[in-house]
Amino acid sequence: MTNPVVLVEVLSESTEAHDRGAKLAHYRHLTTLREYALVAQTERRIEVYRRNERDRELIEAGGGETIELASLGVTLRVDELYADPLGA
Repeated sequence: MTNPVVLVEVLSESTEAHDRGAKLAHYRHLTTLREYALVAQTERRIEVYRRNERDRELIEAGGGETIELASLGVTLRVDELYADPLGA
């Protein structure tokens, strides 16, 4: 991967601490990265760390809400990301 603008991680119990710790610290040094999204597996929850003028901000959204990936110009409905396309 070269010069990412957005990175998305799906959290799991075994990797969550690493994704929030060492990976986040490493990603902060990527000059092209504007947003880092963490998608929970166990609940309808998305967190986006967005780079701003000072450092970064955290935007959170849960079920029934939307979240914006500003660097891509898209707004996502959290519930749609968790919807089961097969209706199971």
